Formats: sequence, structure tokens, C-alpha cells
Amino acid sequence: MPGIIMPIMFGIIMPGIMPIMFGIIMPGIMPIMFGIIPPIIMLGIMPIMFGIIMPGIMPIMFGIIPPIMRLIIMLGIMPIMSDIIGIMPPIMFGIMPIIPIMLGIIGIMPPIGIMPLIDGIVHIIGIELIGMVIMAFLSVRSLRGLE
Repeated sequence: MPGIIMPIMFGIIMPGIMPIMFGIIMPGIMPIMFGIIPPIIMLGIMPIMFGIIMPGIMPIMFGIIPPIMRLIIMLGIMPIMSDIIGIMPPIMFGIMPIIPIMLGIIGIMPPIGIMPLIDGIVHIIGIELIGMVIMAFLSVRSLRGLE
């Protein structure tokens, strides 16, 4: 797939930076995933991620993408898994109790599990769109600051 950007970042990635991930994620990389879907994810396999958990940054995740999300991914749609206000990713394993969801909002890693279908829809349609706008705005600011 020509024209795909493949930035590789190690350690902590500052909020507002949105690398387009393509391929297998190496240990030590903690990206905010946004953009093109790696082919390996098409198989329903989550990338292994290692890093420090901070508010607004993707938590450590390891597992299989549930069937509901797999169908969405097959359509080529990549939801923002995390944004600056600490909304946790909709791709999880099992049902997340209310308390872990609240902890997730403040950036604390919840138990691995599948979020309820309603929560997933809200993330994809509502919260993720808001996050997309915020992240895009911050990315433009970060890039301008680097010039």
C-alpha cells in the first residue's frame, strides 16, 4: 500500500502525536493508534504494547479483537483507542464493570474485557469523533511547534 506513513516511536509519546501505524508494533512502543489498520489486526490479533500508563495515552493491551470490533475493522474503520481526556479504548475483553470504566476515564488501566455493545457504539459514533477533532488540532499545534 504505497504512500503509507510508518513513524516508529519508542517510550512515552506525547498527547497530540498521532502516528499512522502499519505493520507489527515492536515492544517498547506506545502509540496513540489512529489511521491505517495493520494487516495483522485484520486477522483479529491485537498488537502487544508496553509502556507507562498516562491519562490520554493508550494503556497496555494484549488480546484478541472481539467479533463485533472485527466486523467494524473489516470495513476499514479504525476507532481512536484513546484520547487526551482519557477515554479508554472500546476494544476490550468481556464486560467492563462501572467502576473500571470510571477509572479508565481518569487514565487508569481497567481490567481487560469487552465493553458493552452500547458503549462501543457511543465510542465509535460520538466520543471518538470528538477525540478525533481534539487530537487533530493538537497534532497540528505540535507539528507547528517543531518547526
